[in-house]
Amino acid sequence: MSQVKGSGPNGRILYQDVVSFTPRAATETRAEAPAEKKAAPSATAGQVAHGGNQYQDIPLTSVREIIAKRLLESKTTIPHYYLKIEVVMDEISGMREKLNKESKSKISFNDIFIKAASLACRDVPEVNSQWHGSFIRK
Repeated sequence: MSQVKGSGPNGRILYQDVVSFTPRAATETRAEAPAEKKAAPSATAGQVAHGGNQYQDIPLTSVREIIAKRLLESKTTIPHYYLKIEVVMDEISGMREKLNKESKSKISFNDIFIKAASLACRDVPEVNSQWHGSFIRK
C-alpha cells in the first residue's frame, strides 16, 4: 500500500484512492500494449522450407511470451494430477475386423489412432505447432 497516494486529510488513503489505484506493473503493461499493437502488423510470419516441408514461423508478442513463462512456471511448481478413462472400442474393433478381412495388410489399433491424429492435424493445423522459444513454427 506504500504505492497508493492518499488524497484525504493529512495524506489519508480513502476508498476512492484504493479503487482508482493501478499497480506499477499494470501501468507499465498498459503503456506497452499500444506499442505492441503497432508492432504486430509489421511482424510477419516467415515461410520456411525444411526437409521438403513448408513451415510458417509466427513471431511472438510480449503477451504470448508472458503466458508461456506463466504456463511453464505453473507446470513446474504446482502439483498436477492426471485422469484416465475407459473407452468402449466395440465399433472400432468391428470396423478393424472388417477392414482386415478386405485388406492384404493387417491394420492395428495403432494405425487407426495415427490416421485419426493425422486427420485432426489436417483439420486443425495449429495443433501441429512447435514452440521454438522466440517463435512458433506451424
